[in-house]
Amino acid sequence: RKLYKEVSNIDVYEKLAPVIKWDFETPEDCNKWELLANTTVPVYDPVEKAFVGETLTNDGHIRMSNIPENYFSGDKCRYLHVCMKVEEGGGKNAQIYYVNNTSGNWSGSMGKNFDIIADGEYHDYYVDLSKATALSGEIKSLRFDPNNSPAGYAIKTIEFLSDTYLN
Repeated sequence: RKLYKEVSNIDVYEKLAPVIKWDFETPEDCNKWELLANTTVPVYDPVEKAFVGETLTNDGHIRMSNIPENYFSGDKCRYLHVCMKVEEGGGKNAQIYYVNNTSGNWSGSMGKNFDIIADGEYHDYYVDLSKATALSGEIKSLRFDPNNSPAGYAIKTIEFLSDTYLN
């Protein structure tokens, strides 16, 4: 896998403490996310060991709705880590959006865009969320747009990391 890093102030991403992680290399975590719009129904692919789907427009996305109360706090989330691949010719941008216990609605200001590489190979993306508006409070819903153009994708991991190193 190839590493893309938007953040330059930390050296060892793998040693950051996770806040919450969805590991799509097993089917259990795939079942927690749902198709929202403009994408084929994503499924667990046992050969790929990933959550596999296809965006049909420039606004295809998956969502985790109705997150249980006290499931996780945005206050602890400093970085986003996504391991995924996007088909060659796909878009150059992905987005994560969130709704917290005080916002109530989806908004472009409550999310973070980041560059991706659409070459059909897996990449690990580490994105600094410290400047993302409203990533605080109790997170109620998440929306992930794997790419901003029609293309196939496969996601192995979505996780939020703190700025605390593991021992």
